[in-house]
Amino acid sequence: MASKAAKTTDKLLRLVVDESVHGARWDRFTRYARERRLPRLETIFVAERHPGMPDGEILHHLLDPSTALVTADRPFHNEVLSRGRQSYYVGEETIVRSRLKGVRPRSEAYTVRVDALRESYQPPQSELRSELMPESAKKLKKLRTKRRRIRNHFGGLDNLSEVSVTVSWQALGEQILVGVKIRVSAHVAIKALDASESYVVETVEPESHGAAALAHALVLVVQLLLHRVPTRVYYDAARIPDAVLPPRACEGQGSTVEGLLALVADDFERLEFVPTTKGPLLERLRRKLRDLAAGRSNEIVAGELDTLVRRLRERDPTLRRAPSASRPADRRRHSSSP
Repeated sequence: MASKAAKTTDKLLRLVVDESVHGARWDRFTRYARERRLPRLETIFVAERHPGMPDGEILHHLLDPSTALVTADRPFHNEVLSRGRQSYYVGEETIVRSRLKGVRPRSEAYTVRVDALRESYQPPQSELRSELMPESAKKLKKLRTKRRRIRNHFGGLDNLSEVSVTVSWQALGEQILVGVKIRVSAHVAIKALDASESYVVETVEPESHGAAALAHALVLVVQLLLHRVPTRVYYDAARIPDAVLPPRACEGQGSTVEGLLALVADDFERLEFVPTTKGPLLERLRRKLRDLAAGRSNEIVAGELDTLVRRLRERDPTLRRAPSASRPADRRRHSSSP
């Protein structure tokens, strides 16, 4: 389908390309710009120049009358236009310069709270995170989309106050089906967000079922770059025994699921495990796991714990650290529901 070109003449000095535009979409836009002889002196890729930059910061720091945004984010496109700036929305088939109908931006998501331009808006990353990322391009794309959704919902990661994780597992033949739900809250007046849910099937030894479920939960938090935010893990006490909780229970386990769990847990700044026996979030998760195990959905994906453990085994021995002695030996808090 042909792109929708504007009737007015393009007069630009630079383009700002946000992190939602890459791959085929960017290739399509470059063809569009070449065909229309779009004048530009500079192209700023936010992912390279200011990784993790919230949309509000892009508006505040990078856009002016001589600049146009290139985005695949519909609300952001409309917000930029509403503020008198130029924007190109790069959809699946079209490129649009006008306002998109039926799309309402959330003005609170574009509030700038720290008036200083940074080189990077990403939280500090450890060497461990690169070892935990999936190999599939499709999975990496989904993670990028989720991270961007979380960041822009709250107007930046600086506004996050807590990550709440609910985790359980269900028998699936000789395997287990692990379910993880992640909810993120802010210390500003923005509604909490159900940020992610994941259902993975794994083959692990029976004694490692609980550790495998917790490992999946913590790995997902790290992949979403949320591990620097205070995190509470509400684990299904009927399925996951206290005996598998890190760090003490996992010390000396080496390159196993338990060893992986210990390493990932030690990457969090503030991590708390809360045994849970009831509550609406846990009940919904248990019900979803039962439905999935009965074959009523295609949401189940293959887990990668074996790959992650293999990477751990191949790491430089000096990086196979035990949990930090400075961390609390027992991170549990007695509670019955999230």
